[in-house]
Amino acid sequence: MLKNAPNFITISKKINEITNNCVLVAHNAAFDYRMLKNEFKNIDINYSRKTLCTIELSKELIPNKDSYSLGRLADSLGIKIKNRHRADGDALATLELFKILVNLDKKGNIEDFVK
Repeated sequence: MLKNAPNFITISKKINEITNNCVLVAHNAAFDYRMLKNEFKNIDINYSRKTLCTIELSKELIPNKDSYSLGRLADSLGIKIKNRHRADGDALATLELFKILVNLDKKGNIEDFVK
């Protein structure tokens, strides 16, 4: 899959531009953010963005689930995941989960989860 993919330095400028002044929303955001920071560090760029983790937000807004894995949450909320464990499939499922979480946030506390 990666044979013809561009190397990180080739796409780093675009990533830096499109994420500038944005909050990175991810399921297990600490992991994804750490990976991005490390890739930027490898090319001597200090990358710093705010993050929001949909796992943490889900635990607050949808309490008492047996699991907060993306697959289990998606199943319980009727979110279909195409290409599971691939960037596009998981990202689109996370987007759908985030939309649901925004609608469930009646107190407007989502900003409290931004780190």
